[in-house]
Amino acid sequence: MKRPTFKELKNFQEKNRKFKRKIRQKQDEINLLEYKEIKDINETINSLIEETLNEELNNIEKVKPESEDLTEVESEEENDWLNNNYEIILLYEKFKIKN
Repeated sequence: MKRPTFKELKNFQEKNRKFKRKIRQKQDEINLLEYKEIKDINETINSLIEETLNEELNNIEKVKPESEDLTEVESEEENDWLNNNYEIILLYEKFKIKN
């Protein structure tokens, strides 16, 4: 077998370089496509998370006013109970319990 000449080696080297560049370009295209797909998936996930959080926040806001009302009612009931069951009389710094 004959040894390749310098010119043939240079040609082969250039072809190899071009081939590697094409491969890199294809990989970049594939990577770009994958990146776009991943970006789309992330955007979808983020929008779903945001929607879910907004729904949860709305549910909490719907429940919160009710719970505030209940808290007010409970505190009023506690005050009534305390006012009706205890008569505060300063006799020797003790409290007298109503029966």
